Amino acid sequence: MERVAGHLEVSLTDDAHLIAIKLHKWMADGDGAARIHLSPRDARYLASLLIVRAEDAEQAGEGLNTGTTGY
Repeated sequence: MERVAGHLEVSLTDDAHLIAIKLHKWMADGDGAARIHLSPRDARYLASLLIVRAEDAEQAGEGLNTGTTGY
C-alpha cells in the first residue's frame, strides 16, 4: 500500500488481480461529487504508482480476464 498526498491509498486487491484506490478524505462539492486535488508532483507520483500496480496485477492475473471496472 502506498499513499499519495496523504489521503489517497493505492494497493492491490486481496487476490492481486485488480488495483484498489481508497480516498481517506471524502470532500464532496455542492453536487455531491468527490474531487481529488493533487499537486503536479503528487499527480506524477500517482500516475507512476498506477503503472507499477497495473504491472503487478497483470503478472498476478496472467491468463485471467480482469476487465472488471467496478462500476
